[in-house]
Amino acid sequence: MLTISSNNNLIGTEGDGVSDNIEGNRIGNSAGEGILIAAVSNSNVVAGNTIGLDATNAAAPNGLSGVKIYPGSNNRIGTNGDLNSDAQEGNIICSNTFYGVSIIGGLNFVASASDGNIVAGNSIGTDASGILVRGNAGFGIYIQTNNGENANNNIIGTNEDGVGDDVEGNRIANNLKGIVIDPPGGGSTALGNRISRNSIFDNTQLGIDLGNDNITGNDNNDPDAGPNEYLNFPVVTKANVQGGVLVISGIAAANAIVEFYIADANGSEGKTYLFTAQEGNTYTNGIVDDTTGTDSYSDPLYGTFTDQKFGFSVPVSSLPAGVPAGSIIVALAIKPGGPDFSSSEFGPNFISTLPVRFTQFNGRADNAVVYLNWSTSQEVNNSHFDIERSGDGNSFEKIGTVRAQGGINNNYGFADSKPGTVNFYRLKQVDNNGTSTLSRVILIRGDLDKIGAKISPNPFRGNLNVSFQVDKEEMVTIRVYNQAGQLVKQQTARANAGVNTVNVNDLAVLPAGNYTFEVKTSKATSRQQIVKQ
Repeated sequence: MLTISSNNNLIGTEGDGVSDNIEGNRIGNSAGEGILIAAVSNSNVVAGNTIGLDATNAAAPNGLSGVKIYPGSNNRIGTNGDLNSDAQEGNIICSNTFYGVSIIGGLNFVASASDGNIVAGNSIGTDASGILVRGNAGFGIYIQTNNGENANNNIIGTNEDGVGDDVEGNRIANNLKGIVIDPPGGGSTALGNRISRNSIFDNTQLGIDLGNDNITGNDNNDPDAGPNEYLNFPVVTKANVQGGVLVISGIAAANAIVEFYIADANGSEGKTYLFTAQEGNTYTNGIVDDTTGTDSYSDPLYGTFTDQKFGFSVPVSSLPAGVPAGSIIVALAIKPGGPDFSSSEFGPNFISTLPVRFTQFNGRADNAVVYLNWSTSQEVNNSHFDIERSGDGNSFEKIGTVRAQGGINNNYGFADSKPGTVNFYRLKQVDNNGTSTLSRVILIRGDLDKIGAKISPNPFRGNLNVSFQVDKEEMVTIRVYNQAGQLVKQQTARANAGVNTVNVNDLAVLPAGNYTFEVKTSKATSRQQIVKQ
């Protein structure tokens, strides 16, 4: 316990790079707090300790909170992010009966605020790996005010000063709630509390709760009276990867700093930090908001409001994690301009998509014209399709454009009136911001007889194109047999009168060897030997 103006003390490691890994304390099974910093004790450091676990990482709960500041200012719980022994400076705070860390402004017999404290680089409810499940029974981090005394400008996570920011975020998991800031009591304030770059996941209830009342819906009246001014959270309306670039759009408060995360399995808490940007500005990392205007959002749970549009394009290679289609994206906002860096709750989640989902791309030749057709199940903010042709499968040229329809379940067609004997085709899908993605390549030949079939490539690795000609529209059956005569692949395709090309995929799983490829039409069956490399 540090009490009655106990200032500038160190509990744990000093992080000087010498024996830091053995300087931390193990604190558990006390009747009260694990560590109590009380009665206006300021500028103390708690670093590198294990609080609430025994030597085997079994629960050794303290009777109240793991660490409690009651009240005190400018104390540091965890790392200073100076790039020296930062990993050793973080505390592990688990299994405690009340909260992991609590910061209380005001004390019944002492008038003092709890301002400017830092909680950084800790594992709260888990360990440094994020695998251990040892949640605190209450909240991971709890901020409360009393008797007119404030809890302002505390930092939970990184201070975004450009030094050690990547290691300053906390891992906050498996608790009742992740971070809670209570409504200020007795004329006090709880403003400017920055919540940044933390990994928050698998808590029973909300990851961030302003007001301790579950989700606080957005409105058009910011700033509001209450914890962190009930800053409006961002809403993501688009997220997909196009040509190696993550494109995210949505709405947020004017000039808000916005942090994006991949959510946890519950889809509501930000587990994996992706990047930071700013509405209406170029952020310090060079990410530009390329969208203007306003948009509205209405939801019974998340509120009804109008805010500024944002749009960011970030190379996936620059992110700490990939963003495959199906990733759940959430975001929080931070008020710019300090020292008031009030942070919001997490906004509603958005499941990242592909900009365009192709369901089929085929073609046929008839009377010296190649007819291409393709379908999409989903289109998001795409502009058009460029049709490209090649005679050798390597060098492609644009031969036409078809405007995108947008939405879902669309069908398209294009006629090439000047094909060669051998024609490779692909589609270049172009998004509204100019980024593009390519479809698979199909081969259309004009040199088939009425019952023959030509297959390419042969030998093959994963996919095949089969070209054949029929007299009328019909269903064609395609089969692949192994050397033992066993059927290993079958699909049907609708063929139109003329020369058709159908793609056969999912063959990469087949073992290397010889196979028989069969195309069966209403008039004939064509078989050919093919080789899987």
